[in-house]
Amino acid sequence: MEYKFLNALPSPCLLLDLNGQVLFSNDRYKAISCLTCSDVHESYCGGGHREITEVIVDIFLSLKSRQSLPQKGPVGHPVTITLMDSRGTEFSFDIEFSLVDWNGPKSVLCLLRDVTSYKKIELELDKKEEFLWLLMFNLPIGLIFVRADTCLVEDLNLEAANLLGTKREFVLNKNCKEIFLCENPICLLNKEGKDTYRGESFLLRADGENIPILRTVKLLNTGDSEVIMEAFLDLSERKSLEERLKNLSITDPLTGAYNRRYFVERLEHEIGRFKRYGDQFSVIMLDLDHFKSINDDFGHDKGDEVLVGTVSTIKSRIRSIDVLARWGGEEFVLLLPQTDKEGAYALAEDLRLKLREKDYSIGRKVTASFGITSIFLGDTVDTIMKRADDMLYTAKASGRDCVMQV
Repeated sequence: MEYKFLNALPSPCLLLDLNGQVLFSNDRYKAISCLTCSDVHESYCGGGHREITEVIVDIFLSLKSRQSLPQKGPVGHPVTITLMDSRGTEFSFDIEFSLVDWNGPKSVLCLLRDVTSYKKIELELDKKEEFLWLLMFNLPIGLIFVRADTCLVEDLNLEAANLLGTKREFVLNKNCKEIFLCENPICLLNKEGKDTYRGESFLLRADGENIPILRTVKLLNTGDSEVIMEAFLDLSERKSLEERLKNLSITDPLTGAYNRRYFVERLEHEIGRFKRYGDQFSVIMLDLDHFKSINDDFGHDKGDEVLVGTVSTIKSRIRSIDVLARWGGEEFVLLLPQTDKEGAYALAEDLRLKLREKDYSIGRKVTASFGITSIFLGDTVDTIMKRADDMLYTAKASGRDCVMQV
């Protein structure tokens, strides 16, 4: 069987038989096949540097030995490996294994997703966290000293006052519960059963703003009395980085729409709601008509502009609970909770007209074809997306620039 259609995939992929023999590798995979895996970074790599194909085969065979293979679909969870080129530059890939049956013997599709940029962000976040801890011990940090018997503030440093947004004298003799939005420190220590508590909390500033902090509570015995030391660091920037990392992991970098993985997660969630509560929902799949000719005639920058404009147009029309994702290339999908097929059809027709009205200065209209389906009893992600795709194909075959539904 010919597998050259796998060259159309945007990611490197390798096709194996169930014994780990290589059946096919696409062009993108061949471009990275010279990379090696080092045991410094990944236990699968064994001793020394090994070829990437050898490592992937070993991972699959290891998964196969530990669990029964499904009839089709994902095998185990994605595995992350770190690869290195001849100059020592490292690249990280998530490897996803799926059992496929393309009118022949079952085989395993190994899809590699480049997550190097995500790993760099994670590394930045780890370094930032390490830096915050260094600040706590070596640089000025917020420090407040509280009497254990009264929970009144005895003293504080200037950094604590700065974080609170007020002068030191306005904090002295305040109850610490007016500063930290949580249980008093003695309760925290008693709950832990030790003299130190560490966790995330919120600091109540003088202007009423609540800022996230990393809080350490330690009981100090001064001889005559017991004092509680409250040390805290501002986590606002770290939380911002975490949010950025989360957004990067679920969105398409070009258009800002959600990515395929996130869409599938939300679709599985809606299927679960349908099974439990009977909540209806619909799915719209749309594909831009003759999009390849736009890239060919006007360049990929214009093609990117059309993709971004399409997402912007759709976002301006849908609800906050709807999920718009880029399914692949010029194909997009919409998940519409609490929407029956009539409502989905009305929305698709409206979007079809609005997309036609968008002017990209290319001398012709940019149109789209739509396929619609609603949830049926016994549906899975695969069956729903198959029906939507079939309806999209019907729309294409019917002359494009139209809406078809089950």
